[in-house]
Amino acid sequence: MVVERMEIQVYIPSQLEFDILNPYIKDIAMLKSIHSGVGTASIQFQCSKSFILNKPDLAILVGIAGSFNEKLTTNSLVNVQQECFADIGIFLNDTFIGQHKLNYLKPNMDIDNNGFIIPKYTINESFINIPKVTGASINLVYREEKYLNALQSFWNCDIQNMEGAAFFSICNIYNIPCVEIRGISNLVSDFNKEKWDIENTLHRLGQYLRSEITNYIQKKTRNEDTL
Repeated sequence: MVVERMEIQVYIPSQLEFDILNPYIKDIAMLKSIHSGVGTASIQFQCSKSFILNKPDLAILVGIAGSFNEKLTTNSLVNVQQECFADIGIFLNDTFIGQHKLNYLKPNMDIDNNGFIIPKYTINESFINIPKVTGASINLVYREEKYLNALQSFWNCDIQNMEGAAFFSICNIYNIPCVEIRGISNLVSDFNKEKWDIENTLHRLGQYLRSEITNYIQKKTRNEDTL
């Protein structure tokens, strides 16, 4: 059957995220979990290497994220629909301008008129039936309130992470269907790490992934059996 050749690759950025999430999904047939490393460069390198060696039917990026949206409470799970490289541009006089608005700094990838990268191919399945959000990918965690406010004023995103835009970009280059699922561990504006709930968020995310990816594979298997 065709389904026997199906492979799902799940990318997990940090060591802590991998240590908690991988035990939930490592035994799922047709799934390969990959510790990608943190940040845009790491995720693009790992995805490129994996896609060249074995092009998957689906790539999934998972991990924690901070929330700009107070309606997204700690431990919430979200489906990221589009991402931006949020800190590529110019910060001047307490104002941020993204690269797509600058005549001399043009993007060289699939960025829309608003500066966002949207997956060319994704899936419409029950396991992503969670709140849909926009993501801001950064390369540095900021604690300057005026800079955070400037970025959020420009992009107006729901969550912040460090890999999503690069992940969508590389999946688009290789024409890989992709999904990004995040667990909300904290508010971006909350600098008190004692209020963050990283481990419980990751355990909830791990349980969700195990259940929903298993259901997805079983559904695909049944569909192939009817052909």
